[in-house]
Amino acid sequence: MDSAATSHRARRRAGLSASLCALLVSLLLCVGTFMLVRPRYPLADDYVQQLYVSGHLLGCGACGLMPYTLWPISAPMSALYQVLPAVPWYAITLLALTTVLFWACGAQALRTRLSAPAKVCVCMALGALEVISTMYFTYTVVAFLATSAGLATLVARSSFGREGLGVPDACALALVCLGFALRPESGLGALAVFSPFAVYVIAHNRHAAPICRGVATVLAAFAVMAAGGLAYDATPGWESYGDYLGHGRDALDYPELTADEMREIDPSITDASASILNK
Repeated sequence: MDSAATSHRARRRAGLSASLCALLVSLLLCVGTFMLVRPRYPLADDYVQQLYVSGHLLGCGACGLMPYTLWPISAPMSALYQVLPAVPWYAITLLALTTVLFWACGAQALRTRLSAPAKVCVCMALGALEVISTMYFTYTVVAFLATSAGLATLVARSSFGREGLGVPDACALALVCLGFALRPESGLGALAVFSPFAVYVIAHNRHAAPICRGVATVLAAFAVMAAGGLAYDATPGWESYGDYLGHGRDALDYPELTADEMREIDPSITDASASILNK
C-alpha cells in the first residue's frame, strides 16, 4: 500500500513538473515572439474589434459588445478598458489565450505514452505553431486554436482511460467556451474538425464519462452562443444586430462563380469585374 501511494505521488509530481515546464515554455515563446516581431493585426476586423471594446469607435462608449466576439468575452474586456483604458486589453487577451491553449496541448503531449523522441517532435511542432500563430495575430486563429485545444484535451481524456470528470475537463470546457465566445464561426469550424474523433471515442468507449464530456461540450458551446445572441437582443442599439449578422453570413457564404457563369446572369460583367467580385 505504501509503495503504491508513493508511486502515485511520484507520478503526480512528475505530471505537475511537466505541466509547469509546458506553461513556462509556452509563455516564453508567445511573449518573446510578440516582443521581437511586434506583429500587426493582419485584418481590419481586429482593429474594429479593438475600437469597439475600448469604446473609441464613433464615441460609442462602454457598450460592452463587439461585432464578432460575444458577450462572455467582450463584457469583461470592456470593463477592464474602463478601469485601465491605456492598457491594450484586446492584445493581452489574445496573447493570454495563445499561451494557455498551447500550454494545454503541450502538457497533454508530455503526458502521453509516446517515446521521448516522439514527444520532442510533437513539442517542437507545437512550438513552431505557437510562433506562427503569434506572428499572424488575429482573433479568428486564436478562437479556432483555443476551441481545438479544449476539444483535443476532452477527446484524449475520453479515449485513453475511464477517468471520471475532473478539473482538467472543466479547464478544457472553459477553453471551448472562450473559443466560441471569441469567434463562434471558428468554434464551429473546430467542432466540425473534431466531430469524427468524438464519434469514434463514443463508439469505442461507451462509458458515462466520455458521453458526459460530449454532451457538456455541445451544451457549453451553444450556451455561449445563446448568451451572445441574447446580449445583442437586449442591448440598446444592437437589437437587430443578431439578425443582420445572420443575413450577412448567408449573403457572403456563396459559391465562387466563373466569369462565364456570371455573364449568364448579367452579360455586361467583364473578366476584370468577375475577378474583383470573387475577391
